[in-house]
Amino acid sequence: MTAPPSLVVFDEFGHYAREREDLKKKLLDIDGIPKSTFAVQRDGRVFVFGKLLQLVSHSRAANAAPDKDIRSIAKDLLPQAIISPSNAILEYGIVPVPYRINYGDPVANIGERCLVHAPFQARIPEIFPDAESMCPAMSAILLGGVWNEELPHSSERNQGFAGQKFNYRGQDLILLHPLGLEHLPPKPEIPSIPSSSRVNVSDGGELMQALTIAQQPELDRAVEFRSGYPPVGKTFFDKLRAIENDWLSETSGAIRAMFRADGSEDALAQKLTGHPEILERLNAEFSEGWNFDQDDAEDLRELRKSYPDLSALSDSAIYALYDQYQSSDRLVSRNWPTERDVRFFTYLAGRLSTRATRPGINIPGDDRSFGSIGRWASYGILCDMDLDSAMAFGCEVQHFDAALRRQASTIRSAMLHLASLAAEPAPELMVGMPVMTLSDILSIGRKGNIMESKTTPG
Repeated sequence: MTAPPSLVVFDEFGHYAREREDLKKKLLDIDGIPKSTFAVQRDGRVFVFGKLLQLVSHSRAANAAPDKDIRSIAKDLLPQAIISPSNAILEYGIVPVPYRINYGDPVANIGERCLVHAPFQARIPEIFPDAESMCPAMSAILLGGVWNEELPHSSERNQGFAGQKFNYRGQDLILLHPLGLEHLPPKPEIPSIPSSSRVNVSDGGELMQALTIAQQPELDRAVEFRSGYPPVGKTFFDKLRAIENDWLSETSGAIRAMFRADGSEDALAQKLTGHPEILERLNAEFSEGWNFDQDDAEDLRELRKSYPDLSALSDSAIYALYDQYQSSDRLVSRNWPTERDVRFFTYLAGRLSTRATRPGINIPGDDRSFGSIGRWASYGILCDMDLDSAMAFGCEVQHFDAALRRQASTIRSAMLHLASLAAEPAPELMVGMPVMTLSDILSIGRKGNIMESKTTPG
């Protein structure tokens, strides 16, 4: 009997990237070749690892030096990998550490860009129309200098940010978002839920676990105050840390109070669907425009089985809403299970938040925000608020929470950056991040998954 032919399956990315990754590893093993993405030289030029990788790869492909090993080829081509700052920036995407390029945020128009000090969440004053105009500023900072020029069009747009300007080691910077207790919105009052309104859930049930996972503070014990970040003094740091800890304690306690662990997992769904105007408004917004194919029809049948209490939603509305809800946790839309997910009901409440506008509250339009707003809107409903008041309450809680965490996150980033500089001062000449191979990246990802599995409630 003839054996069946062997079948070899190549992973597409690994197959085509293997040769480049192997070459990268060999270059990193050669003494005298910088192990960073770039390294500024004393003559003001810049070594670019990607340029060397490109040169060696082309040399080997052309068999230009058949008698030389990889070490000799790399050493011979190394001088060609040391190029001008402008070439490094424009041709190889080199960005001075620790900056990044922001496109159209927060003051640049579409097509414009800002140069942002990432740990400080602050930009240099100039706003640039294109990559070429940005190059002189990036080159100056790359070589250890500063760039404080501010052309008239930038100066005009920066007038509203006067209170957010500061100077760090000679470089003028403007905060992307203001810091200070005066920039926090009013803290919403969180009412207590009457005991008769608490939701019955099964002990340790999915809904209870999903909604009561406590947020970790940005300004936790790992973050210590360090001087050197002009927008933040010790007094402000301590006050914001106390406000964050108190807020997280208050909100997590309120959410836990929603539940009594002695009943049905679907109690919250029953309370929300007891407000028919929720489904009526969702129908009005999402009932048009979905064209179902055969696969869609099968998914729809499964959705109807999983959510019989949402029968008042049209086919288009339930499909579109569930697709958007699931896509918030997945990279590919319409690649989701159709099993019942009780958190979907709080998401539905959050989708109505755009109708509950309040002065000074900017409601985010992303699905994760809808989930958070819906959780608090559901809390409001359990506190016997009418639907519009519950929607507004959800938005106010989300608005304050986002503003507080944004300030705390910015301060955390700045303090950790200052701590890293204290532990390991920046080199005299700027160098880029360490070169990483695909194996390095996958290894970090595996470690991250292991840590996440250890900390995720089971």
